[in-house]
Amino acid sequence: MSMPERALHVLAVVPYFVPHIGGGETHLYQLAGLLEGLGCSVTVLTQGLPGSPAFERWGRIEVRRFGRIDSPEGKRAAYAGILADLRSLECNNTVVYVYLSVGRDYCTDMICQTLALARSKGLPRLVRIPSSRRVVELQELYPEGVEELRRADAVIALNPGIHAELVAFGVDHRKIYDIPNGVNTGVFRPAAGVRSGEPRDVVLLSPSRFVQKKRLDELVDLWRRVAERGRTRPGGQLWLVGDPGLQSEHASLSERIHRLVDQLALPGLKIFGSAPHLEMSRYYQMADGYISLSVQEGMSNALLEAMACALPVISPVTESVVPLIRDGWNGFLFEPGDPAAEEEAVERFFATAPEVRRKMGLRSRRVVCRHHRIEHMAGRFEALFRELALAACEVQPCSLC
Repeated sequence: MSMPERALHVLAVVPYFVPHIGGGETHLYQLAGLLEGLGCSVTVLTQGLPGSPAFERWGRIEVRRFGRIDSPEGKRAAYAGILADLRSLECNNTVVYVYLSVGRDYCTDMICQTLALARSKGLPRLVRIPSSRRVVELQELYPEGVEELRRADAVIALNPGIHAELVAFGVDHRKIYDIPNGVNTGVFRPAAGVRSGEPRDVVLLSPSRFVQKKRLDELVDLWRRVAERGRTRPGGQLWLVGDPGLQSEHASLSERIHRLVDQLALPGLKIFGSAPHLEMSRYYQMADGYISLSVQEGMSNALLEAMACALPVISPVTESVVPLIRDGWNGFLFEPGDPAAEEEAVERFFATAPEVRRKMGLRSRRVVCRHHRIEHMAGRFEALFRELALAACEVQPCSLC
């Protein structure tokens, strides 16, 4: 028994879907485009965003938005709409792919209800855990959700820490698939030639969504401390890219960052708005290094994009970073929660000769090209989706069998 190669439908349930800077949604956006070429149609069910249409179509990719993400009532209405849409679904050759975002703001109980509903309809369920400690948080907030996670047909672990956490909470190791994030190395690549003006205009880039876990206010304070000690070299700059402005869900954080920057009047610190994902490569290509203080990443897409663009990385030591970055070889690492170590890492970056930084960045690109090409990840996902769909047909024969 086999399934027709162009028969598979993927139904992705995600908290939000704006294919802009970084994040799991941009990975899904790229993945969906490649899956389309492999014979899979993709529908994204997500929450409504200010200024975004309720329905969009890109080729064979559909995006349906429900409710509003900018209020608790709107979020709950969003997941109620997602549940209703899934309840009306009749297609048996469908795999449900759920992002298990955990937290009261994400209506975690309703995400778990989505998994339970898909199970009751006999649909195979693939769950993506976005970062470490999410299963711990799930146990604290919604213990019933851990049992639903154990019942999933497959779970994606982005890093070894997530894999170990899943096993510790009773998920069958045979259901865990270690598929890291990937990046389009054709789009995200180094700039042609060598940037002029070094060493005076050395740019550190921090592209991220303006959310609390990215620790942007702490990054601004780190820049203040390093700048006050005169360790950034003349012309050193820090670029924050991803400001959503004041008409968004995260307007309060944006306002706070701007107010902090204005109060400190720091030299070389610049803030840029959020940009469409494929336009982000130009920021990486104008930069000399990448920096992030976040410790809550499953596997940062922005980090992989920076590496693909041959940038050395400044980052805390985390489960997601250790497989990618070696201190002094392709980056500058420090222990989380150690301000002195953070400062030292930034100072080491600026003290490193431009040609050495470029060699470090090229090592980063080689790591990505060998292990994290998005097309390779798409092939692994497509094979897994088809395996899950075929197994479901064997248990409950569908019209394709």
